Amino acid sequence: MVIYSGKYESAENELDMGSNKYKVLQVFMIKYDGIKRYKEIKGKIEKGETLTDKDLMDLVFLPLMRNEKSEEEVTKEALELAITIPDENKKEAVIGSLLGFSDSYVREEYLNKLKEVIRMTKIGASLFEEGVEKGERKGEREVIIEILNQRFGEDFDKRLKGKIRKANEETINQIKKNILNITLEELKELLK
Repeated sequence: MVIYSGKYESAENELDMGSNKYKVLQVFMIKYDGIKRYKEIKGKIEKGETLTDKDLMDLVFLPLMRNEKSEEEVTKEALELAITIPDENKKEAVIGSLLGFSDSYVREEYLNKLKEVIRMTKIGASLFEEGVEKGERKGEREVIIEILNQRFGEDFDKRLKGKIRKANEETINQIKKNILNITLEELKELLK
């Protein structure tokens, strides 16, 4: 699976190398209205409504969706909105995931500014030092689970999801490295 930011509308999805042919599942984030989703999620938080898993995932991927602002500006807004999530576990997961994923599309100096924004909030330094790292790992694992769930469908059961959530970092890194071509059997073997 390849996730394209809001800058891309199309791309090649096949690579034919003669005896080997690679085809990837493409997700073009430009198809998703980031402005609309931001307003919907913000409205839910302001009304005290519970955020769904989809809301949380959309908040993490908001900077990659179609927006009028830069990915960096939207990341900052998404972080500021995430800070207001009442559920501490969800808040930590979203903040950690935003920081973790923003590493690939936010300049280093701006990433440090984002981290500083979090340090200066009510969450405070202890959340940043402990919770963000925990949230990055948890958020990353949830994205891995989502991708594998889409790849394997019903064969990817709750037991495997639980094992991924509890797996050590070395195992998670192996799964990440091979996420597009790992077989279900290889995944089960890795998670033993």
